[in-house]
Amino acid sequence: MLAEYYNAELACVPQGDIDVVLLKKGKPFIAYEVKNKFTEKDARKAIERIKDFGISRAGLIGVLEDPPNSEDSIGPERLIEIAKEIEKRKSR
Repeated sequence: MLAEYYNAELACVPQGDIDVVLLKKGKPFIAYEVKNKFTEKDARKAIERIKDFGISRAGLIGVLEDPPNSEDSIGPERLIEIAKEIEKRKSR
């Protein structure tokens, strides 16, 4: 869904524990860690891990509740908004 929203390609990091990596022009432009809920410690570690892989934009996706603030945090309400936006684009 996020790949479609950002008009990007979904990729994975085989040797790492990063849940979502999005590419533009073959290069990572953002990566996300996905969890039901994040503690502040989990959030910091996830952002550090993503940036350690050389991906400059790192975000958190909270499925059940909004994650602690990061540069690209997405909570459940925002996920719904993104899905609705994709649906609007398809109907045009």
